[in-house]
Amino acid sequence: MHHWTDSKIRVHVFYCVLALAVAHLMRRQAEHAGLHLSVRILLTELGEQDALSSC
Repeated sequence: MHHWTDSKIRVHVFYCVLALAVAHLMRRQAEHAGLHLSVRILLTELGEQDALSSC
């Protein structure tokens, strides 16, 4: 992390916490739908869907 000012550090931490919250919500929605997948696999699947839809 190459941030030197307090405000830049706070923004970086905010983005990290936001990413964790989004990952948690993704996994919870997947579990609710009956998909027992890790966040990494969910992101891979979403990336493949995005690649297929742009063809």
